[in-house]
Amino acid sequence: MFNVTQDGNRTMIAAPRTLKERQFMDKYIEDTRNTLKTKYNIVDSEIAYVGDDLIDIPVMEKVGVPIAVANAIQDVKGISIYTTKVAGGFGAFREAISWLINEQGKMEEVLKSMKEKIMNS
Repeated sequence: MFNVTQDGNRTMIAAPRTLKERQFMDKYIEDTRNTLKTKYNIVDSEIAYVGDDLIDIPVMEKVGVPIAVANAIQDVKGISIYTTKVAGGFGAFREAISWLINEQGKMEEVLKSMKEKIMNS
């Protein structure tokens, strides 16, 4: 149904080619979003989503923090509140997380927590 390949750090999933594949992918994304909301007791406005293509737009329109990677299509960049400087598969997710932590003013707190975990392990 989906072609998944591993290339270094990147996992690529081929876009759905049929309506049935598209419906399956849409349901999978929606179920995952609902699972996260229930598990962490959060609402859509508290969810960040990193996307790059048409298939990501429906979810990005529902979440509070839609983020595009540098090599995303223009439609995705147009609905995003942040676009990474690097392309997907080349550190874009890490950049997006750093941006989120900085936006929340929690970088020092996060770094301190990470340092304490390393020192105490």
